[in-house]
Amino acid sequence: MRDIIQGKRLLIRRVQEHDLDYLLKWWNDSQVMASVGFPDGLSLSMKDMETKYWPQWRDDPEGFQRIICLNDGTPIGEANFHNYYIEESSVQIGLKICLPELWNQGLGTEALQMMIHYAFEVLKVDRVYVNPAKTNHPVIRINEKCCFRTIGETEGGGLLMELKRELWEKKI
Repeated sequence: MRDIIQGKRLLIRRVQEHDLDYLLKWWNDSQVMASVGFPDGLSLSMKDMETKYWPQWRDDPEGFQRIICLNDGTPIGEANFHNYYIEESSVQIGLKICLPELWNQGLGTEALQMMIHYAFEVLKVDRVYVNPAKTNHPVIRINEKCCFRTIGETEGGGLLMELKRELWEKKI
């Protein structure tokens, strides 16, 4: 797997141990986490990060937990692949830009397009899913701009949105 996904303004790289400080700050930030269903943040400690999350990310040969950076290396958010099913040829993408001052600048769209490209070209899946909260209208618009279509709802107030390889290939 490629460790770095390079875009025009962004790079998306594997999470590294020094990124735990960023993730802890972002995950405990109520403004950042409200859009993904945690209006009070996650109230995690560094010990939680070091014992619960870091070992699985460190040992993941695929490097599915990622950090979104500006091209100068400044971390601005996180992205991940999960629910990767080889037999179903599908994967789910999660991402968020975690610096509110960078919202509404097209960075989320660029990051999502980079992750979609990676899913289809490197992971070789045929379907990609996202699961935004039904109330997160800006993210739903980004997903629709990237050709995702709503195919259902999930428990907990989310939408299940799908993008098939054939549609992506027609649009690029």
